[in-house]
Amino acid sequence: MTNIIIIIIAATLWGECRGEPIAGQYAVADVIYCRGNGEPEKMAEACLKKYQFSCWNNAKENLNRFMSANYNDQLVIAKNICSKKYQPKMVVDHFHTIDIKPSWAREMKQVRIIGNHVFYKSERKW
Repeated sequence: MTNIIIIIIAATLWGECRGEPIAGQYAVADVIYCRGNGEPEKMAEACLKKYQFSCWNNAKENLNRFMSANYNDQLVIAKNICSKKYQPKMVVDHFHTIDIKPSWAREMKQVRIIGNHVFYKSERKW
């Protein structure tokens, strides 16, 4: 596994949930884990897939923020979810902030609210 995979996952976590409690950051990490079927390369691909994680939607604009960010906590989480020992706390593959109500959420099973995010499980296989 390369360092770039860890950095992509950590940057995604920082971009999506840096202000959340550690449980909320791990919940977002579980979304990444589930979308990548626990395989680090697929997790990084899922992070960068178009329109999946909003922090990458304007990657050019956010690049300076990513480059100057202090995401040490997110690096630890990224390394943890990429280890073969990691077991997700929740089987979830979608989330959004509590401020919005996306149309796709109506078709999914809500699992939990942590901090400012609502987490869901879809029937879709990633």
